[in-house]
Amino acid sequence: IEVSSALAANLPKYDFDTYLDIEAHASNRHEYFHGYIYAMAGGELNHDTIKMTVTLILGDKLSASSCFMTSSDFKVATRNRDAVFYPDLAVHCHPRPKNKTTILEAPSFVLEVLSPSTRKFELTTKRKEYFRIPSLLHYLLIDSQAPSVLLYTREANQTWPKDPPSFTDPKATIPLTALKINLKLKDLYRQTGLL
Repeated sequence: IEVSSALAANLPKYDFDTYLDIEAHASNRHEYFHGYIYAMAGGELNHDTIKMTVTLILGDKLSASSCFMTSSDFKVATRNRDAVFYPDLAVHCHPRPKNKTTILEAPSFVLEVLSPSTRKFELTTKRKEYFRIPSLLHYLLIDSQAPSVLLYTREANQTWPKDPPSFTDPKATIPLTALKINLKLKDLYRQTGLL
């Protein structure tokens, strides 16, 4: 999402409840950012392939845990509901809601697959918003154009690293310590043709 401040000044602003009402009746998905509503861009093949591969891997590894996953069809709200995103994948390690909620606010893990059209937003603005979620422990970014993975892990003092580890070696292991899971880079890209 790239919107200049001049353009944003001409866009209507909505409160959170109005956004939810609009989204409930919309034919396509929209994200919410400090009062502004943005239509989501469509994905491309590698983006979807990586997302599905990670979903299958984590689903298998989390099958015996109390954590549950949500896909990019499900909304995650940031702190104070200032923003609402549809992450490619989220893992939640709290009791599963019993009501028919359409939005969750306490993920432990968020995955975003980077595409050319969303890369800058997910590395900067969206990252900062996700970091405001107290429960979030890992923010994983997987490049859809080349084998490259960034992993942000919340540190013991509750801060986030300025320079997160980057993984590009096909033999690299990516440690999701909060979930007690290790991912292998080669597995994440196994059906993309990028390795």
